Amino acid sequence: MTRKKVAVIGAGFSGLTLAWALTKQGFAVEIFESADRVGGLLGTDKDTIPVEKAANALLASASVEQLLADINAVPQIAGYRSKKRYIFRNKPSSFPISIFNAATGFSKILFLKLIGKLSPRNDETISEWCQRCLNKDFEQYLVSPALQGIYGTETNQLSAELILGGIFNKAIRPKKGNLRGSLSMDGGMQELVDKLVQYLKERNVVFHFSDFANSESFTATVIATSAFRASSLVPEKYQKEFSTITMLPLTSVTMGFAKEKPIKGFGCLFPIKENFHSLGVLFNSDIFSGRGPLQSETWILNNAEYPVDLILKDRKRLTGLNESPQFFKITEYKKALPQYSLGLKKFLLSDMFQRVEEKSPFEVFKNGARLKDSFTYLTGNYLGGIGLTKILDYNIRLSERLKKDLT
Repeated sequence: MTRKKVAVIGAGFSGLTLAWALTKQGFAVEIFESADRVGGLLGTDKDTIPVEKAANALLASASVEQLLADINAVPQIAGYRSKKRYIFRNKPSSFPISIFNAATGFSKILFLKLIGKLSPRNDETISEWCQRCLNKDFEQYLVSPALQGIYGTETNQLSAELILGGIFNKAIRPKKGNLRGSLSMDGGMQELVDKLVQYLKERNVVFHFSDFANSESFTATVIATSAFRASSLVPEKYQKEFSTITMLPLTSVTMGFAKEKPIKGFGCLFPIKENFHSLGVLFNSDIFSGRGPLQSETWILNNAEYPVDLILKDRKRLTGLNESPQFFKITEYKKALPQYSLGLKKFLLSDMFQRVEEKSPFEVFKNGARLKDSFTYLTGNYLGGIGLTKILDYNIRLSERLKKDLT
């Protein structure tokens, strides 16, 4: 019997891992990529020091371990130096909240939980939730920088339902495996991409480096691109819904320094109140081995002119060192991340999706996004979960939905 064929549009991390999950469900898969390379934002440039194009690691989980075992990739576990993480408050601090403010904040949370008022209210932002359920100190020096490092924007722009629902919803939380922390490979994230491509080709997945044109020979189509690109690929009647998604710019600058810095750890986040130009910095040489020979750091900013000059000012304030880099490489994305705002929540609640449960902000992320009256599906970081591990878990669930829908 001929296997049912699925077209996957986009060969980034979403498209590649979905193809992996679909082959395990028995589908024949063809991938269409308009660029001349696979991996999307993911990949590693081998310059003077390795430079990650975007994410530098996956968070360990059962599904990540399954994926790495299948594609014969040996995980590189984050080193002991990476256990320390800092938030800047006058100086780098592991916990920048006073004992008094921490005690009052946790007491307030416990009380609200007991009386059933801890959950986010309708259309409440993270900033509003923090003011109601914690205190200003918690928001400014713990919650805001932590979420800014993940979602790339301020708490007054983030939907509390989307962010907190994603953290506490057990149905969509990645299951723990045997490993913990951040995982990469000796060859960086490019090795993950290369191993995935090799695995897929060995299972007769066909790669087309062209735009997707003809859907007639496929049982189903999955759009595995950014939200911005997907908006031009979905049927015209659904394109208006995509206009509610705001895409955020991001600039990363990887630098190599001759001297070893005075602080060790995973990195440091910068609260808005501290008036840094950068959102944060990753200490690559402290996280994974083989990131030398120079001391490697990756600084993250929202779009900025002259980012190197701004970063060196931030670095002097952080480390006390007035050192010029021996190497730097700038990577800029004008539309890097979907903003997890009330606009995205509105998109996830729209009537464009064929649902299998009652409508909620996480229904499509839990069950897979399928457009109404069609066999067109969506995958990507704008569907309720940001981060590679969450996307991987979503793709496994989406592949299971396709199997149910098509058999």
